Amino acid sequence: MITDRHTRSRHAIDQERDLAGYFPSRSYRHDVGVNAHMFVEDVVLGILPLYLRDTNPSQFKAVLRGEPSDIETAQRILRSLSDGNYSDLRELIISAVPRIAYPLVEEGNCFFEIVNVGKDIELASIPNDGLFRIPGYFVQVIPREDRALYGKRYLTAKSDKVWHISMPTDLGGPAKHKRLMRFLRRGSTMAPSFYLQDLDKGMQQSPFDFQAYRRWADSSVYAKTRSWGWNMRRFGTEDFTEVLWLHRRLRFKRAHAWLRRHIISELNSLFDRIGLTARISVVGLMESYDITLKMESLLSGTESLEEIYSIVSPKFAA
Repeated sequence: MITDRHTRSRHAIDQERDLAGYFPSRSYRHDVGVNAHMFVEDVVLGILPLYLRDTNPSQFKAVLRGEPSDIETAQRILRSLSDGNYSDLRELIISAVPRIAYPLVEEGNCFFEIVNVGKDIELASIPNDGLFRIPGYFVQVIPREDRALYGKRYLTAKSDKVWHISMPTDLGGPAKHKRLMRFLRRGSTMAPSFYLQDLDKGMQQSPFDFQAYRRWADSSVYAKTRSWGWNMRRFGTEDFTEVLWLHRRLRFKRAHAWLRRHIISELNSLFDRIGLTARISVVGLMESYDITLKMESLLSGTESLEEIYSIVSPKFAA
């Protein structure tokens, strides 16, 4: 649902911004890694319902409160993050939040430039590459391959023109998260890198126990992502007992709740920073403290497995 107005708005933002929003030389990453790709997608797509039609209107609600003029400005800010001109606030938030979450989960930090386009305020994403802070300013070093495009070696923007969000401490903070993503981008759970490199070169392979390697590699990923509760898209219980598998699924759902609360809180802090009275609240989705109680009840045996399945896999619950 990308409109002509959206295209014009994006062009206007590009004309007014101080920092680069795109480096052609860095547009393709060679170190994505299958596990890293799956992890990022599973985290981001679980923060909010994927589609409004999948939600119960009496439960999932989004409210924007404040002065009418401030609410309109806040909605325009959210639309600058969305992929369409949605009128329903729930659809707008479902569309906008992933634009924040993707770079946040991929890098542990994300940055947006606060751009004034006429009387409007809009947000424009900033690559993490080459961006650093000095007193009062953000400095962006342009990659050598892209300097002809921008005509400069570096660009600057005042600190109050950049919105910075970092991974919350509940989920390890930015430094720990960067280490996790580096780990997930490395290697493969199917075969070690040296084996795949020899295979590419056509070299003769010595006997190799792929099953033993995969068990070891999977155990490493499970251990590194334990605080998140990621299940590597495994829907059976061959790696865990049923109770521990459900407990891990609840932990992943709690991570979604933490991240959702953090992003909404940071948006409200941004509105306050630029002088708006508008505040977003999202209700009807399970909060982290409710999920923690379910985790404790599961381990103590006071909660039925059917109840837990209805939470972690509602479409497949008995």
